[in-house]
Amino acid sequence: MKFTRFAMIQGALLLVFMAMPSVAADWSAWKQRMPIRLGRIDAESFGALPIEATISLKAADMSDPKNPARELRLVYFKDNKGREVPFQISRTSAWERDTSPSVATFNAQITFFPVSGDQSGTYTLLYHNEKAREPDFKTDLKVSGEGPHWTIENSLMTVQLREGDKVKRRVIDDWFGDSGQLGVVTLKSRPKSPITNGNRILHWNPGVYIPKRGWVHPYVWDPPAEYEIEQGPVFVEVRRRGPLPTVPEVEVAITYRIYKERTYVQVGTRLEARKDIGVAAVRNNEVIFSEKLFTRMAWEQFGDVHDEAISKYKPAGPRRGDIIRLKPDTPWFAFYEPGTKIGAAYVFVSEDNVGPWGNRPPEFNHALFITHDLADRQVFWVRSQDYFSKDWDRKQLITIPQGSVYAEQNYYYFYDVEQSGAFESVRQLSRAVNNPPDVRVGPYGFPPPQ
Repeated sequence: MKFTRFAMIQGALLLVFMAMPSVAADWSAWKQRMPIRLGRIDAESFGALPIEATISLKAADMSDPKNPARELRLVYFKDNKGREVPFQISRTSAWERDTSPSVATFNAQITFFPVSGDQSGTYTLLYHNEKAREPDFKTDLKVSGEGPHWTIENSLMTVQLREGDKVKRRVIDDWFGDSGQLGVVTLKSRPKSPITNGNRILHWNPGVYIPKRGWVHPYVWDPPAEYEIEQGPVFVEVRRRGPLPTVPEVEVAITYRIYKERTYVQVGTRLEARKDIGVAAVRNNEVIFSEKLFTRMAWEQFGDVHDEAISKYKPAGPRRGDIIRLKPDTPWFAFYEPGTKIGAAYVFVSEDNVGPWGNRPPEFNHALFITHDLADRQVFWVRSQDYFSKDWDRKQLITIPQGSVYAEQNYYYFYDVEQSGAFESVRQLSRAVNNPPDVRVGPYGFPPPQ
């Protein structure tokens, strides 16, 4: 499906509405079963993250493959009792070429939170029931406003995506367009302490710096070339992409996912060089906060946990605010404030940098930088892929060859320090990322997970 400027996906193929689980339901009316087995479940991080499983069904075995939301059910069976599990179906597609004889296949992704913390368990996808009615799963997710600057909330937090300034500034890197970038997060437990900065724009990157053209970030999209939203009972996903203004050789894609009953935003980003380009910087994972929000920071590196006052570290130079340089794959980093009891953290999932031949693209000063910008009164984390800092004269440029891709996945986690401790829940989320269950889909046997 191709989108030119704007699309809001609300069709049956991509949206499962809210539903109450049935009580003592009779599942015999569903003629087909597909098991989804989970193994290696980590009890300490159980339920912190959703389960995502790709499913593939023969369309002929479904009662209505064009309307899967009506007939699909997910049930957890234990002790001969079935418990219905709310889930969301997305990324649906049909395929029928390249098989002989032709077999139409229904493909999709389902997302759900597990209901059992046992070391292993089997969830069963039920389908083929002509009389099934579309479920109505209960959810706390709400969407309001217009795209791309939607406001998304659940029972624990409100996420505001950036609306454009009514008056545009003359310098493009001071211009905040109708971009839909992550702008303000407010924990409902701390309504008087919104997490943001003076520009109301938390998430700045992926970004590129070319001295003759200046910095360019996705927040100058006005709006992005393409944007869409998907809303369901488990998550709301906002997807945007397009070339960067002033640097059209670079295309950026960004996905945000906000889940029910959770206070993190799952963030996926992708930056691709569509032509050879020379840059002074390519940076990602940059989230900026007002200096007054936090006085302390914590992180983990080489298995050691550090908990320090921000004021303990001084900027690296008179022109730079960088105070710490960490490994680019640092598992987590948090700012927090004991006074207001708010915290904001990043949890690393993956970094996938690939060159045009499947090799690594250029990486220069590749690191996670923690910065205290004294001039602008801001603190932030940022991952540099290629970076000539302000200490360089920036007259030389790094060549990024056509076809190079810098992509990553992170969780941006906003939390109540009083309820979660200074950063213990951040560590738990990181543990969940690094100890995912083994997901096995299909009716056929597999060796047991080790």
